[in-house]
Amino acid sequence: MNELVLQGIRVHYQNMSEWPQLVPAIAASYKAAVIPSRGVSPFQLLYGVNMRLPVETSLVKLLPAHERHTQSADILAKQLSLI
Repeated sequence: MNELVLQGIRVHYQNMSEWPQLVPAIAASYKAAVIPSRGVSPFQLLYGVNMRLPVETSLVKLLPAHERHTQSADILAKQLSLI
C-alpha cells in the first residue's frame, strides 16, 4: 500500500507543496478501491462491509436507533437508581 500511495503522490502532485494535506484522501481512496486480484477492497477485507464514502454518510438520515430520546434516558436513570 505504501508504495502505491507514494507513486500516486509522485505522479499527481509533483509541483504541489501542500501534498501532505492530501494523504488522508489518497489513503481513503485506496481503502475503498476494489483490488482486481482479490475482488474486494481492503476495507471490505478488514471489516466485511463496503466502505461508506463521505458523500454517502452526509446524505443518510439518522436511523431511529441512533436518536437518543431524553425520556428514555430519564426512565433508564430512574430504573438504575432503584437497583
